[in-house]
Amino acid sequence: MSVQLWMTIGYWLFMITGFLSLPAAMMSPMMFDSPESTSNTATNFLFYAVLTYPVMAGISVFLADMAARNFGEMAGLAVRWLPLLNIIIIILAITYIEKFQGGRFSG
Repeated sequence: MSVQLWMTIGYWLFMITGFLSLPAAMMSPMMFDSPESTSNTATNFLFYAVLTYPVMAGISVFLADMAARNFGEMAGLAVRWLPLLNIIIIILAITYIEKFQGGRFSG
């Protein structure tokens, strides 16, 4: 499959999920309602990953074409799929909180 197809798939995927994640980003400070949750590393990772996902999706949508023109198609593709890092961190943090902390944000 061509790089342009992956760029198009990433564009629509991150444009839609970026807008859909705005309510989750607005509600993410509520994770710290639990006592001692501010000192929990997994909760902090989850908070920052959820909070920055719409920003990362917006950056990837608008800057990937510029990176592709100036640095090559593979650089543009890497910038376009950069929000996957946030998704991986969110999945790992949720899994860690569920498995090792019993689903409690406070640890």
